[in-house]
Amino acid sequence: MTMVALAYGFIWLAVFGYVFTVGRRLGRLNDELDDLRRRMDRVKT
Repeated sequence: MTMVALAYGFIWLAVFGYVFTVGRRLGRLNDELDDLRRRMDRVKT
């Protein structure tokens, strides 16, 4: 039974790690898009 609990714990840890890294990447992507929008607005005017 201990091995099953360890396996479930490992899977949940991997899922949370994946969600965390995807969230960080998404945040960086949003920052880059905001920067690009600001640059485009400066070029338009």
